[in-house]
Amino acid sequence: MSHGWSDNPYDVYNDPNGPYYDPYYYGPPAPPAPGSAVAALVCSSVATFACCNVLALPAVITSAMAVSRSARDPRGARTLTAWSWALFGAAMAVAVVYVTLMVAFGV
Repeated sequence: MSHGWSDNPYDVYNDPNGPYYDPYYYGPPAPPAPGSAVAALVCSSVATFACCNVLALPAVITSAMAVSRSARDPRGARTLTAWSWALFGAAMAVAVVYVTLMVAFGV
């Protein structure tokens, strides 16, 4: 009796008559990559650590949560990503206003 590509009688995965043999099955498609969430995480991390903008810390937290949830809850991950971009934008706007006022008053 032939057992597919090997002569091992216990190799049920390569046995054409076996229950697990399907030459056209490649598995389920991979979940989409959370590109926007990763970009938000990188941008807010750089703003927090390189620019010392502690107001961007909530954006780091929400974008990290979005990256971790992207595979099991895509809708919630999109919501968290939107929140992280909004928090990042608000933190950067506050930083720009602060720097502008510091330059204007010559401090």
